[in-house]
Amino acid sequence: MKQSRGGAERDRKTRSDKKVAVAPNISDEYRVWIHRIARRLEIPEGIVGSRLVIAALEDEKCISFFRTYFRRAYQIQENHVMYPLFEPANIYSFLDMGTDRHGRFKLKFSRNMAERLTEFQIALGVNFFAHAVKALLEYALKEPIIVQKVAPGIVFSDYQKTLPVSKNNSNSDVWSIFK
Repeated sequence: MKQSRGGAERDRKTRSDKKVAVAPNISDEYRVWIHRIARRLEIPEGIVGSRLVIAALEDEKCISFFRTYFRRAYQIQENHVMYPLFEPANIYSFLDMGTDRHGRFKLKFSRNMAERLTEFQIALGVNFFAHAVKALLEYALKEPIIVQKVAPGIVFSDYQKTLPVSKNNSNSDVWSIFK
């Protein structure tokens, strides 16, 4: 808090367009996929991740997929509400929490989108905002239609390929100090 000259305290104003930060814990494999899409689009990885989450949240097929995990009703639009099933599945069975190599992936969302994501989190019944974002991000990366919305023209198999295993350089025209 700042003090004015008279000694009275006053609160600082916050920006009206301030972004909400979230850092879900994603596996390195997903991070590589996001990196490849970002390199193809020539934009930062955080923006690609945010666009993937937003596209997944706006995709009706995605929301109907997560309906099996809903514990509470989720309002998609003003007149459209999805109610949970009688015995919802556990969302942690879908999330990739068990792999060894994970890292924080920093994303930022507008306040309106953060409110929509919070409603999605409440519907899933998870305690952490980052887990709901992680679920949407992992679903988006596995769904070719959502990837096409974010990166038109990208072939799904191109960004999903694993890194080459062999260390042999197949391009003999490239200069190298190891020759």
